[in-house]
Parts: sequence; C-alpha cells; structure tokens
Amino acid sequence: MTPSRRTIARAVTLEGVGLHLGVACRLTFKPAPAGDGIKFIRTDRPGTPVIPAVVEHAVLSERRTQLGAGDDAIHTVEHVLAAIAGAELDDVTIELDGPEPPIMDGSASAFVDALVSAGSSVQRAQAQYLTLRSPVRVVDGDSVYEAHPSDRLDLSVSIEFPHPLIGYQECRYAVTPEVFAREI
Repeated sequence: MTPSRRTIARAVTLEGVGLHLGVACRLTFKPAPAGDGIKFIRTDRPGTPVIPAVVEHAVLSERRTQLGAGDDAIHTVEHVLAAIAGAELDDVTIELDGPEPPIMDGSASAFVDALVSAGSSVQRAQAQYLTLRSPVRVVDGDSVYEAHPSDRLDLSVSIEFPHPLIGYQECRYAVTPEVFAREI
C-alpha cells in the first residue's frame, strides 16, 4: 500500500541571519494542502513569488543550493529541504521574508526541531515516489554520487579533505525520521 501524504499540523517560525548573504530572515513552515509539494514563498518581494522546490527551479551556484533566479531567488535551501525530507513530509509551505533561510547552528537541526514541534498531519491523498529500476551514477569532479534501487533509504557517505581536522570520514545510516533527527 502506498503511504499517505504528510504535512505539518501547525505553523512554526524561526528567525536568524542567512549564511552567504548576511540578511536577517524570518522563516515560517506552514501546513500545505495535499499535492502542493514543497514551496517557498518570498513574502518580502513584490507579488510574493512562489518557488516550488523542484529541479526545474534549481540554479547552478557555488557552495549552496539556489532555487529561482534574479531578485526573487532563494539561496542556501539545502538544510531546510533536508529537514523536510528527513521528517518524511510531502507538503509544506515555507514563507521567507528574505533571500536566504537563517543559518541557525549551521546544520539542519533547528529546522528538524521546528518541524517536530509543529507535529505532523496525515492527508487523504496518497504519496507518489520515484522508484529506481537500475543504479544511477553521477560524477562531478572528485565527487561521486550513486543511487541503487531499494525499498528504504540507506546512505553510505564518505568525505576526504587534506585538512587534519577533517581528513577521511565515513558513515552509514538506514534513514528514518528518528535517525535523521538524531544522527544526520
């Protein structure tokens, strides 16, 4: 049976300063109707532009994930999106009054905590997920990304930097909302 779509039960707000642009931002997660997906709304911009978190809106940028272009773009959304995915939410509206979510502690932790505090709500629509039928491999410079067919999300991640405080690190996770919140 396909799982039902999920959203948050109530709105929750975080405030802080963005990492790259240094602009103060108030971010509010809000429940969204079934099938709406994940959408960002720039409340500080004329016409309050809506930018869905889909690959068609991704813009090539260095050291951050950017959605949209020009003055309406939203920068450094990766920790917000990771928290939503880690919480297994399908439909969430994210309102921002600035161009970039607050950095908080530099991880997804504050966003996970906010989403957990908002609670979750099961919706009447069924979730639809991409199903891999064969392995996928992407190489970008020294980085290699692989995805294999599976019934669950298992991650095997490694990183290697010449700096002695980082060096080589590796981890493996069978990802659930609890594991994501505690470990990732």
